[in-house]
Amino acid sequence: MRLRSDALFTTSIDGQTVILDGRTSNYLTVNSAGTIVMDLLQSEASVDELVQALVARFGITTEQASRDCTAFLGELRLNGFLVE
Repeated sequence: MRLRSDALFTTSIDGQTVILDGRTSNYLTVNSAGTIVMDLLQSEASVDELVQALVARFGITTEQASRDCTAFLGELRLNGFLVE
């Protein structure tokens, strides 16, 4: 899966990333963990790759990283930001 490339804009502000959908004007603000996931989703990334990146960066369990990643991906899907 990856982020949609058309009319989707991102910028980083004070350690957070803001994602703006240029088609709908919807936006989402994400924390540092979300920013790591967003960076990986600029190109193709599997859920396992996303989870392992969170484990490596934050030293959390695989289970916690998986729950966090699943919730965040659900939010991205809900907003139409993902291509799968």
